[in-house]
Amino acid sequence: MAVADCSRTAAPRRARSTPKTPQNPQSVAVLEHLEPNVHRLVARALRALEKSAVYRAAPLSSPAAVRAHLQLTLAHLEHEEFVALWLDSQHRLIARDVLAVGTLTTTSVYPREVVKAGLAHNAGAVIFAHNHPSGTQDPSHADEMLTAALKSALATVDIKLLDHFIVAGTAKPLSFAERGLM
Repeated sequence: MAVADCSRTAAPRRARSTPKTPQNPQSVAVLEHLEPNVHRLVARALRALEKSAVYRAAPLSSPAAVRAHLQLTLAHLEHEEFVALWLDSQHRLIARDVLAVGTLTTTSVYPREVVKAGLAHNAGAVIFAHNHPSGTQDPSHADEMLTAALKSALATVDIKLLDHFIVAGTAKPLSFAERGLM
């Protein structure tokens, strides 16, 4: 079992799929200020869009597209969430799962459960992300250790870990790959 200081501690939770978001960073700033009922409506529209075959046909090949998606879905949370963007071999989105929900400062992520979810989606690749409600985007030692453990566990079943992002408020999400931490 690997426990990350993704800034959360919680019991394992069943994965649930959630929506993909617009790729325009300006839309992230606008959506942060929506009233809760309007934000829920936008989230429902995004889920419908995510299920669209046309939307899923484009590969997630740009870090900017991934950042915009993650910022919209994670930046506003007051608790940590650890998510996976499951991709096919062409890096097209299959699903977005919330793999763990935690507290203000920590969450528990179990490599066995992550591998099970990847196999269930028949994924060829994955991008992980979690948020830091504190606003600090620097990865902890536990974040780095968890990423290495997950990369190793997923490699045994031929699922490639492409990146791990940390979302901290409105700051540009940190990429482990761009920082050379992968």
